[in-house]
Amino acid sequence: VESGIPCVTIDHMFSSHPSIISDNLNGIHMLVDRAVALGHRRIAYIHGQRNSLVTENRIRGFKRAMEYHGLAIPEGYVAQGRYDDPESIRPVIEALPSLVGIRETWHIRSLHQITTEELLSGKVIPDTAGKGTYRSDIHMRNPVGTLFRYLDGTQIFQSPYKPAETSRWRDESLPTPPYYTWPVRSQIPVGFDNLITAGRMIDADAGAYGALRVMINMNQSGETAGDVAFKSLDKNRPIHECWQ
Repeated sequence: VESGIPCVTIDHMFSSHPSIISDNLNGIHMLVDRAVALGHRRIAYIHGQRNSLVTENRIRGFKRAMEYHGLAIPEGYVAQGRYDDPESIRPVIEALPSLVGIRETWHIRSLHQITTEELLSGKVIPDTAGKGTYRSDIHMRNPVGTLFRYLDGTQIFQSPYKPAETSRWRDESLPTPPYYTWPVRSQIPVGFDNLITAGRMIDADAGAYGALRVMINMNQSGETAGDVAFKSLDKNRPIHECWQ
């Protein structure tokens, strides 16, 4: 490079010589654009060593792109790994919530969001859409693991790094409900006169969704949607007036 012979460096800037380098800043932005276009909203980025201009530009590009799309970056969603040691990245990936993965989906904003406490309390509601007994599973990052909650008030925390821990989330003196229910209102989006939904777009917080998401519950949500739609047509009234 210092010999005076004209040269071009590849992916490395040296002094004032011309170079061909990766557009790390905009490249990451384009990746986030693509992920958002596919419907993803919880996006994490595992980068290489921090003592690199490449890494710093990619991190800046990632944060800039997330801000551009109005998306929050939860704690731990920007993490360091090593490009030359795939096994070192395993604990980083395991530490990310499973909500980054394939199980999560978009949810409607409904007349009523069902919460974990409300669901597992066995509370009787007037507009019951279905009944279930499947446990609630909540995937966590800190500490890393999965928390399983049951109707009988017990809970089990499982982690790849330590033995399972069993405890209680509800007072042992309280009765165990035979099942939980969820309201039809959690399937009716706000702002529409003639729309009811079925399936995993149901309006529920993370813990409630961890219980409701299973097929036997979602089948009932479909039956309920059909029943309410029939009532709407039969009575010639908007769906949101036919849930009782």
